Amino acid sequence: MIDLFGEDAAPQTPLKETIRLLRLVVPKRSTYPMIRSVRIHSDGSTVAMDGTDLEKWVHLDSVGVSCPMGTWLADFAKMSAGLPLEQILEPENGDFPIYAKAKGGAFPATWIQSLPKVSFAMSVDGTRLSLNGVTVEPHIVGATDGHRAAFLKAETGAPFPFILAAASVHALERIKGSPELCAVDDRAIHVRFPWGFYGGKLVEGPYPNWRQLIRKHHTYKVQVPAKGLMDWCARIPTANGEKTVNSLHMRICQSHVQGIAAMAGGERLDLGTIQSIGGPADSHPVTVGMNPQYLHEILSKFSDRHIVLGICEPSQAVFLNPDSDDLYIQMPLRVS
Repeated sequence: MIDLFGEDAAPQTPLKETIRLLRLVVPKRSTYPMIRSVRIHSDGSTVAMDGTDLEKWVHLDSVGVSCPMGTWLADFAKMSAGLPLEQILEPENGDFPIYAKAKGGAFPATWIQSLPKVSFAMSVDGTRLSLNGVTVEPHIVGATDGHRAAFLKAETGAPFPFILAAASVHALERIKGSPELCAVDDRAIHVRFPWGFYGGKLVEGPYPNWRQLIRKHHTYKVQVPAKGLMDWCARIPTANGEKTVNSLHMRICQSHVQGIAAMAGGERLDLGTIQSIGGPADSHPVTVGMNPQYLHEILSKFSDRHIVLGICEPSQAVFLNPDSDDLYIQMPLRVS
């Protein structure tokens, strides 16, 4: 079995990059002052560093600095301000929290590269904890907040489904370099990088049954230019306030789609028309309301010149490229 935590022949990490990585996890404020510091261990030839906020961890195998032999603490704010390390070291007395290694076997970490394609759909609602993250399954990586969803086909190699917490998702998106291996158990995940590893707690509980959203039959599969939809979304301003949403009303016909921006204050703006293929007869149009910000986020993940909208009823979920292995869904808005 590959040792995920092995430190043999670890390349030295420059101090500037070390600080950038530690900043992902070291809290600026905490009721536990100890974790505002970095734990430093030197064996006389190699200097290792650890930082944590008790939810996330970063461990660097070898940092390109000199440090006296022993185990020390250094205030991260002072270290990042550029103060000489030897001036801010304090003996570590055993109070610094130690990460718990994930007990699962190692598996490939290439699926982490899929996170930016689904993370926009994560929930930020504190009352829906099971949605505040990305679900990782043996063949799927995905997220939904109940209003939009993204589930991508990915051979993750995960031994069982788990939910990667939103804080870990954002941290992993900001880490440069290719992840190598990861290990997971029912509590935490550890991801091995050339410089060391990142660790984070998992969201407890099962992910909601997102497969119940899937529809094999669509009344209409409407092909439209992706750029046309993107332009419409960009022209609609974001509404102020959580309860007011400027919406995009798409009046879909067989040969064209008309776009209308419906403002929260009642104003309406004609966005023009774009060509379409596969919609209802021009004499029986279907009007679907969409959140333009959510739609723009989904469309930005595609490189296709044309997008197919899978539509059953105006009140039911709209599928983007429904015949693809990658699933993107958006719930419609009520059209008055």
